[in-house]
Amino acid sequence: MGVLKFQSTSAGLTGTYTGLKQNTTELSNLHTTGANVSFDLVTPTAIWHLDGIVSSDAIDGTFQTADRTIRWTAARRPEK
Repeated sequence: MGVLKFQSTSAGLTGTYTGLKQNTTELSNLHTTGANVSFDLVTPTAIWHLDGIVSSDAIDGTFQTADRTIRWTAARRPEK
């Protein structure tokens, strides 16, 4: 399970994804409209486009692979 982090800056919303091997990647093309969020996760082997809907302290979404649609979820964790 990886970790998504979002931060509001003077330039807008930014984010990162930290994978299981602790590799951190900045989110690309991060957009929000109302409760909808979308972003790209660029890896050395692929670009994953993720879409989701924010509801309370969670995001439910999907991303498309070459042959199927995969559901994903994210839940807010308390700051340490």
